[in-house]
Amino acid sequence: MAGVLGPLRLSRDSKRVLDVHRDSPGRDWERIVVVEDVTVALSLARGRIAFGTAALVAPRSAARIMGAGRRPTGTTPLLARMLGGRDVALGLGTVIAVDRGKPVRGWLEGSALADAVDCLACLIVRKELPPNVVRATVGLGGASAIAGILLSRRLDPPPPAVPGQPEAVATGHPDEP
Repeated sequence: MAGVLGPLRLSRDSKRVLDVHRDSPGRDWERIVVVEDVTVALSLARGRIAFGTAALVAPRSAARIMGAGRRPTGTTPLLARMLGGRDVALGLGTVIAVDRGKPVRGWLEGSALADAVDCLACLIVRKELPPNVVRATVGLGGASAIAGILLSRRLDPPPPAVPGQPEAVATGHPDEP
């Protein structure tokens, strides 16, 4: 890998730390901490829960943000609320699976599929939406879909349990032995 830092040799250890060696005289190894895959998955899941909760609580506002106009009526707020429910379910499923050390791959793949469908649906009707809505939906949805696909492979088999996640505790999932 060549670039601003010069040629680099990369290696990973069990703690997901990236060792970077610059092939230059007098330079020693440098360590860059890489975020754990499970931490990224939890962050994406919590973002999904936050977005979904906002759409459930304030569907007209969510619909406006998604390009429905100033005063969305009829089925538009209903659809925003349905998307919100979907996102809360996918996010909670991911967090609870991580909390228990259970398989998370299916939850991440389901999330990636939902995001890819959102992205493609937006592209199909892009001429009918404000450009900023198209850019935001395609950018966030596409990035989230790619992240979900990559994480689903990296977290299979499931990582060790990370008990005590507030969402799992709040939903009444008892600690398993």
